Amino acid sequence: MQRLAMRILKSRNLQEILLLITHETKQLLGADICGIMLREGDAVVMQRCVGNFSADTASLRAAAGGGAHLPGACSRRRNLVTSSTTSRAT
Repeated sequence: MQRLAMRILKSRNLQEILLLITHETKQLLGADICGIMLREGDAVVMQRCVGNFSADTASLRAAAGGGAHLPGACSRRRNLVTSSTTSRAT
């Protein structure tokens, strides 16, 4: 973690930082896929995704605040939401 923190602090490139975070998070969690979505206006947009095999996943865009999916739950709560907490987030 300390190595990752140093690499993030040294970088001045947001896309590189997001890539570092997604790779490390995927590895730490033993997940198949990991992505970071950020709100852009009225949408939540995938900024970086690792472990995906579909271009559609890498360019995912969803309406902010709508539905029971992760982006909707996250934007409604204005908080971190994981797949294990989605049922509680809606």
